[in-house]
This record gives sequence, structure tokens and C-alpha cells, in this order.
Amino acid sequence: MPRRAKPRDDFDGPWKEILVRLFPQFIAFCAPDLYAAIDWSQPVEFQPQELKKILPSSRSRKGIVDILARVRLRTGDDLPVFCHAEAQAFKKDDFSERMFRTHIRLYEKTRGRIFSLALLLDRSPNWRPVHFQNQLLGTGCDFRFRTVKILDYRDRMDELRASPNPFAVTVLIHLHVLLARTVENRLQSKRALARELLTSGLKRQPALDLFRFLDWIIRLPDDLQDLFETEMDAMKAEKDEIYLTKWEREGLQKGIEQERERGRREDVVRVLEVRFGPLPDRVRETLSGITDPEHLARLIDAAALATGLSDFEKALGDRREG
Repeated sequence: MPRRAKPRDDFDGPWKEILVRLFPQFIAFCAPDLYAAIDWSQPVEFQPQELKKILPSSRSRKGIVDILARVRLRTGDDLPVFCHAEAQAFKKDDFSERMFRTHIRLYEKTRGRIFSLALLLDRSPNWRPVHFQNQLLGTGCDFRFRTVKILDYRDRMDELRASPNPFAVTVLIHLHVLLARTVENRLQSKRALARELLTSGLKRQPALDLFRFLDWIIRLPDDLQDLFETEMDAMKAEKDEIYLTKWEREGLQKGIEQERERGRREDVVRVLEVRFGPLPDRVRETLSGITDPEHLARLIDAAALATGLSDFEKALGDRREG
């Protein structure tokens, strides 16, 4: 019997959300010295719009998750301090250069101090970028950034399970995604991890955040997902523990779909504005009414190929009528 194909991985959405929701725990896990230096009594200011302005241009940012947070140090220094964290899902030859370019553009804009951290989510054990060097005859630069590779924890799963830090669970979950060879392996991993979460003793909100992450990142074919949910409902009936109700799961799935729609719609707008300048309200209004992800994906291509805005509007009208 042939192996069933695994659903295509989507790391961007779940990792983007969990890095923000568990930001202090993420920093404590990956950079304990930075965690000790930050004054956590002060608010953390996430700045996605600023990050969009300074990111190096790229034809595709699939598999890349960036977050930018402004923090305060315990020293009380007024100089701006930023944490730029990038999660990379696959090996990329220009990754170190991209980290450098983001760092230098952020410095040019803020003149602040910047902590650069790369979280490597890939399956390549020997890919370990740590710096970007550009030197000639005693001049140039050697930019270094902090790197944490999730695959390095594959022989430390018991340590992850024993950790009081909820972020250790995200590492454990992602390891199961990397190591599972079949969809049946994924189902077994998802079952086991869900059971561990049910008995972990975590507070409600971190537990819900981690269930969202687990359900989103370990994707299963529809029939196996239905089986998983049936088993979890039965387990919930046996245990009076925190778990996502069916209503919450349905709401989660709707939220995931809406996030995908929003991301594709933003991609269409971004391509059009780069090529043709600010968009008229009529185009934005038409785009806002389109919810089909595949339709929006086709419109990204149309935006890239259009000879002018009127050409795109014609394609938009044709697609809407069809």
C-alpha cells in the first residue's frame, strides 16, 4: 500500500503567532542573557510595520518569519533597544546577508542597539549560519548574530518535556514535525503531544496557545484530523483538564483561514503599490470582498504580470465575473 502524502507544511503562520504570544518565554529559552537584561515590568512594543519598511526586498518570503520588538533594559538606558528575531524554515544561501541587511537598515533608521537572533527550523543538520563577512585588505565588517537550531534538540526531548518554560513545548512540537516520515507518524505524534499538554499543568492561556500551535503546525489529511478530534473529545470527557472545545477549534480554523486570506490580499496590494503607486479605493474595495485563497493567489500573479493598473483591473473584473 503506497504511503499517503503529507499535507504541505505551513510554518509561517503558527510560528509568527507563537513567537509573539510567548515572546518572554522565547527569549528566556533562546537567549537567557538577554532575558536577564530586559526590564519585563515595561511593555514590549512589537513593530511589524517598521519591520516591513526596512526588510530587504525579496521576490518571495515564504518560509521566513520576522518579528521586531522594542524592549527596555534594566539599566534604564534611554537608547532604543530592539530585538530582531527571524525564524527560517529551510536552508537559504543568502540568509546571513539578509540578517546583516536587516540589522544595518534597522540601525540606520533608529541608531539604537539591536539584538539579532535566528531560529533555524530546517532539516539540514550542517547548515549553521552565524555571521556575514565582507572584508578586503584590512577593511570591511564581520557581522555576527545569535543562532538557535531546533534540530539540535532531537536528542534532548526528555529535557524539553521537563522544562518549566512553555516555549520548550513549541520546540518539542516542531521536532516531531521534522522527524515524522509519514502522516501516520504525524497522527501518533499529535496524539502523544496533545495528551502531554492535557496533563502538563500549564496555565490556561499558555495551554491554549500551545494547542493552537500544535493543531496548526502538525497538519493531517481531513480524515485523520477528524479521527484526532474525536479521540481528543473522548479524552476531554475522561479528564477535567484544559482543552480546546470543538467550538474553539472551529473558531481557530476560521481564524487560520482568515489570516491566510489577509496575507494573500496584502501580497496583492504590496505588488501593485510597488509597481503602480497608491491604489484607488475602488480596487481596495473589490479586493476586500474576495475571500477565496486560491483566487487571491492567482491575483498575485496577475498583479506581477499586469502592464498597468487598468490591465490588472480588467483581470480582476474577468476573474470576478468568472
